Amino acid sequence: MSSLFKVQVVHVGPQKTATTWLHVALTEHPEICTCERDAIHFFDMHTSHGVDWYHRQFPTSAKGIPFDSTPSYGRSPLAPNRIAQYNPKAKILITARDPVERAFSHYWHEKKKLRFNYTFDEALKNYDLFANWIEPGLYAHTAERFLEYFPREQVHIAFFDDLRSDPQHFLKEILEFIGVDSKFQPEVLERKINAAGTSAPRTAKFIRKALGKPTLAPCFRDALIRLRLVPPPEKLSAQSNDFVRELTRIFLPDIEALEKLTNRELKSWKRHGSE
Repeated sequence: MSSLFKVQVVHVGPQKTATTWLHVALTEHPEICTCERDAIHFFDMHTSHGVDWYHRQFPTSAKGIPFDSTPSYGRSPLAPNRIAQYNPKAKILITARDPVERAFSHYWHEKKKLRFNYTFDEALKNYDLFANWIEPGLYAHTAERFLEYFPREQVHIAFFDDLRSDPQHFLKEILEFIGVDSKFQPEVLERKINAAGTSAPRTAKFIRKALGKPTLAPCFRDALIRLRLVPPPEKLSAQSNDFVRELTRIFLPDIEALEKLTNRELKSWKRHGSE
C-alpha cells in the first residue's frame, strides 16, 4: 500500500440509517475503496493501534477513494477531532432518518438478537439505553460537532426518506459529494440490507437452516416464542403514545436545528408529537 494512502471519506452514521446498505453499494463502485467490514472503529475504539493498523484494514491493492464507514463515529465526542487531525480534507457523510423510527429500529435490531430484556420505553429510565438509542438521532448536534473541525462543504447530510422514495437519486447525491461517477448503479440499489424487521434472531435462523426452509411456519415460530427462544415481534406502532410523544419532544429542537442547517422541511418527523 502506498505511503500516500489516506482515507478520504468517512461515513459517521448513525446506525439504522442505511449505513450497511450504503457500505454495500459503495463497495460495488469501481472508484471507491472500502474495507471488508463496515465498521473499523479506528477513530473511537482502536486509535491506540496506530495509523498503520488502520490502513491495513483496507485491501493492499487498494484503488480508488478510500472510504471508512463506521456508524459509531457520529456518537463519539473524540472522533471529529481525531479525523481532522488524521486528514483535515476528509469528507464527512452523515445519514439521517426520522429519529423516533431510527431509535426503535436500533432497539429492535438488538432486542431480537436476545442481547437484553429491556423494553423500548426504558430508554427514558436508563441513561445507557438513552445514549445508545436516543442520542444518535440528534443529527444536528452531530453535524455541529463535525463542523467545528470541517468546513460546511466537506459535510454532507443524506436523508433516509430519500432512499425510500428514490434510491437512485439518494445514491447519486452521495456519489457527487464523494466526487466519483454518479451514474453508477450497484446491484444492491433496490434491496434492503440489514433491516431490523420483525423476524427472529440467530436461534430461528439456525432452525430454518436445519429444516431447509427459508421461513418458519407461524405455528412453529409461535412455539419458539412461548419457549422464550425468540422474542415476540414488536412494532413502533404498538408503543405507548405518551412515550412516543415524549421522544418527539426530546428530538424536536434538534429537528428544527437540522431543518435550518439543511434548508429542508422535516414536518413528517414531527408528526409523532401531534398524534
